Amino acid sequence: GAQHTPTRIVVGSTVYSREGGRRRPWVRRHEAKLAQDFTSYPLHGDPEEVNLGGTGSYAGLLNLLATVVGQISAGAPAAIEGQQTEVFSATVEPLRLVKHLTQEDESNLRRHPVVERLEVFLTEAGLPIKVVQTVDSADIHETTTTQILAVNVPIEVKAPPARETTGPVRRRRPTL
Repeated sequence: GAQHTPTRIVVGSTVYSREGGRRRPWVRRHEAKLAQDFTSYPLHGDPEEVNLGGTGSYAGLLNLLATVVGQISAGAPAAIEGQQTEVFSATVEPLRLVKHLTQEDESNLRRHPVVERLEVFLTEAGLPIKVVQTVDSADIHETTTTQILAVNVPIEVKAPPARETTGPVRRRRPTL
């Protein structure tokens, strides 16, 4: 519905990032892994994480919920874009999903825990349409919100015009 200027467009394996303040505001990068990271649902699951039993489209969210510390609390019903939802909150340990942690890493995590608060808004059908992750540690204070407003809706994605696009800036080596 609403018109917004995107900051990132992904077409195939090409990522266009809007970096304003220049004659050609779009920077083009051909990186398949980067494109995949931007196009997948953040809680879909990642082969680089430990699988704690999560499968399907929400494998990453299910794995994250398997790291819950304490109880999951139910909040008041909430409407998201007109859709009635129930909200559930929990404290999770996302770093338990990191593969190949050493004993030293695990010891450091116990001494300096990263606490993540997770809020999941579920529809009557049990589908998560909004997930709010709040990370709080000594050095990090970050909130990420993922919201799914529709599924199976056709969209048209076009690359920015060539006259507004440039490749990544490379530093020149000084000549001696």
